[in-house]
Amino acid sequence: MIGCGNMGAAILESLLKAGILVERTTLCVDVAETRDAVARRYPGSRVLYAEEVEKGAHGTDLVVPPHWMGEGVGTALLRALLAEMERNGATAQVVLAPTESLGFFERFGFRAEGDLIRYTGGRHVQAALQEVVSVAPEHWLGICHLDRRATGEDRSRWLREHDYLAKVWLELGRVRGFLLPLAGDGLIIADAPYIGLELQRWLLPVRDHITLPAGQEQVHAHLVKQGYVPEPHAVRLVRGAPLPWRPEMVYGW
Repeated sequence: MIGCGNMGAAILESLLKAGILVERTTLCVDVAETRDAVARRYPGSRVLYAEEVEKGAHGTDLVVPPHWMGEGVGTALLRALLAEMERNGATAQVVLAPTESLGFFERFGFRAEGDLIRYTGGRHVQAALQEVVSVAPEHWLGICHLDRRATGEDRSRWLREHDYLAKVWLELGRVRGFLLPLAGDGLIIADAPYIGLELQRWLLPVRDHITLPAGQEQVHAHLVKQGYVPEPHAVRLVRGAPLPWRPEMVYGW
């Protein structure tokens, strides 16, 4: 099952023609459908969904219905998707995978670059600082620059697609942190812990959980104090060109 816009449609066509896939309707998933909904439709499945960024691509979901596992379907889908990514100039590919799927992705050259932890069940602190304001057009250059510092990628187009309810921490006209509530589980990038923590306070009233890289000890201590329970969520895997990933700048993912 692939959901990745025009890229996914092209891959499905090639796999159908090659006889690897036999029924379009059972393999296509609406790209707007949440991964939780997909999991309910196909219990025990794996999903891959690709998002293109400048010179890179993120694979977020790969779904293979359980009754087709072991038949080479997942391998064929991932191999075709990686080839399409490379043809489109994506020199690096990023996947967030559950621990039990590491071996599958490592066979394709992915390497682990850190764990992601999900926090649930706590009590959020009320946001109060006036430095946090709604995003305006003049803030996007600063947002994209900050994101590039944290991820090593140019994701400007993708970031702008998730601008609804976005916030920035603005200090003397300079963007020092931002929140995109609808990107992933809520994307928060900041250049200092106190900024990242304040932006989390704008996210948690509308989300029942938050996900961030392991190793954020100050943030971890704060969330646990507020009653949030940490659980391993995924492993960040990268294939291709190395990326200067800076997890200490990530306060929500």
